[in-house]
Amino acid sequence: MGTGILGIAASGLNAAQAGIRATQQNIANVNTPGYRRQEITQSSRLPQYTGYGYVGNGVAVDQVRHQYSQFLDNEVLLNQSQYSRYAAASTRSAMVDKLLGGENTGLNASLNQFFAAAQEVANDPANSATRQNLLAAGQNLAGRFNTLAGQLLEQRAATNGDVQALTTRINVLAGQIAQANATIAQSRAANGQPANDLVDARDQLVEELSKLVNVTRLDQADGTADIYPR
Repeated sequence: MGTGILGIAASGLNAAQAGIRATQQNIANVNTPGYRRQEITQSSRLPQYTGYGYVGNGVAVDQVRHQYSQFLDNEVLLNQSQYSRYAAASTRSAMVDKLLGGENTGLNASLNQFFAAAQEVANDPANSATRQNLLAAGQNLAGRFNTLAGQLLEQRAATNGDVQALTTRINVLAGQIAQANATIAQSRAANGQPANDLVDARDQLVEELSKLVNVTRLDQADGTADIYPR
């Protein structure tokens, strides 16, 4: 009976120690990107039968599990994808708007000069000076069109370069996620328990990927996650 009493006490101490370690881990990683809070789950050990009934055998620590909402995680992924897409579109459109709508860089000034010169010619067609002004205004407008066309081509080339860099980054992240999934599956198969820290690192990669492209995550029973374009 003494051994049983000591064993029950030891199981309680072990469970308390596991809970303290989980709390310490949470505090230590409070500023770690992608870290999720962990907690232990406990259950009563199978009791021992005696002639006067079942006697308890203490407590067992079953698992160290994540404490988070998968629904909220998916909402974060969706919102990050939308924000990144709108931010990129806003940046490019702002550049084009500044280029075409600027007082000194756009077409307004050149167009106004051209139509003003055309009106002068309409009012006095025989005046050679007004006709010369119209030709100069037309050449200025054509030059402005050519300049803007060149700058827009530069913007297109820069956008294509960004797309290529984005594609490369997406492929790198996809490869890292696949490798992380393989490591998680191996760890789960070896000990039957979720590899929480490995999952956190994998999900951080998924979050980075969601900033580049719309994705949907489908968790599997072995701890891996399938990633699909949305």
